[in-house]
Amino acid sequence: MKKITLAIAFILSSFIGWGQCPSTELLLTSQLEIDNFASNYPNCTMLSNDLTIDGTGSDITNLNGLSVITNGQQIFIKTTQITDLSGLENLITVGQFSLWDNSGLQDLTGLSALETAGGLEVWINSGISSLNGISSLQSLGTLNLFENPNLADISQLSFVESLNSSIIGGNQLVSFAGLENLQSIEEDLIISNEPMVHINELSNLQDIGGALYLTNNVNLVDISAFSNLSSLANLHLTENSQLSDLSGLENMQAISGRLRIGDNSQLIDLSIFSDLTLVGYLDIYDNPNLVTLDGLENLQQIAHRLLIINNPLLTDIEAISNISAAQIDEVVVLSNTSLSICNNLLMCAVVNDPTILKTIGSNASGCNTVEEIQESCLLGIDEISLEEELALYPNPVSSILEISMKNTTQIEEVEVFTILGERLIRSSNSAVNMSGLASGVYLISIQTNLGKVVKRVVKR
Repeated sequence: MKKITLAIAFILSSFIGWGQCPSTELLLTSQLEIDNFASNYPNCTMLSNDLTIDGTGSDITNLNGLSVITNGQQIFIKTTQITDLSGLENLITVGQFSLWDNSGLQDLTGLSALETAGGLEVWINSGISSLNGISSLQSLGTLNLFENPNLADISQLSFVESLNSSIIGGNQLVSFAGLENLQSIEEDLIISNEPMVHINELSNLQDIGGALYLTNNVNLVDISAFSNLSSLANLHLTENSQLSDLSGLENMQAISGRLRIGDNSQLIDLSIFSDLTLVGYLDIYDNPNLVTLDGLENLQQIAHRLLIINNPLLTDIEAISNISAAQIDEVVVLSNTSLSICNNLLMCAVVNDPTILKTIGSNASGCNTVEEIQESCLLGIDEISLEEELALYPNPVSSILEISMKNTTQIEEVEVFTILGERLIRSSNSAVNMSGLASGVYLISIQTNLGKVVKRVVKR
């Protein structure tokens, strides 16, 4: 009997909670509609559908008529004249809580009972300076804080240990104090147009399951907080005009989508990426002081596209020589006005592969057209100066390829590559056994004490 009584009590409490709640999404556009909520929907405390409060062109100044609500799905409050969130003091859980364009709000006072929010979205609220008012909040899924020009304090978020995703941009955050306990983000983290110099408060972040976007943060000089990360879906470093030191990315090993490095005026090299082996897209553009791609020597695979555009001081792309061309479907090398040498193994494979879409031009002479690179690849990087010192025979070859040297020339390493850049043989001997290779054209890279030679050999 006791169990039956408890079951009946639960059913009755649920019935009372849902009451006569709206059966579809509810839109309230006037103060009168808010004031009449309790009488229009008696005993409704738990909303099963979305609630939107839109004060555009109306006189909404308070939310007191909503004080009966304890649970909600999505609550969206936009373009009102409210100065606080009084009226929502009994709200305990909500799927998504969104504030858009409520210029009179200064903080989140009124949400003192809120314990769980699937998402908190604070967009374009010109008066908000802090997130004070959410002292009971202990569970948060998504955090989006965007274009709140006076928001400088997010210390109320110190309970956050994990997030689904977060967009933080266009606020006045010189410090991320409040996120010191954040350890994981399931999807993306976007930080844009914030005045902070560093993001050290994120140093406990262990994992980002999606992408990291750092864009248009004009004072940012220190990203060392990200040193725990080893892989990302995408990494965008764009328009950070003071960022010259990429320390914090030294453990990055794989970026399955885009590695985009663009318009970072103080960036000189990419030496921090020495552990990186795989990217989906490599986009390097509009970096006026980037001189070399050194740091990418261990990058072995680009799954889709290589793009190098408008890096006016870039003279050296030898660091990407070890990348296989086998999976690349597009290469764009444009407007790098100091770049004259492009005949590394990767580019030689690219220009001789008709399946790869190629856009090459407006670079320095020698790297200005596909034909120039093809001719340079035939000659080899240093072959002209080493012509009297080194020779290969027989060519075509059926089994053993001999490399002869004169005077003091010494072989340091010999590598045999397919025309697509796949390395098949690595040796330090002057006799290379090619008998196990299929008939076709191969590139032979010979590193000597006097420099490197790249030659084409036909295997019969």
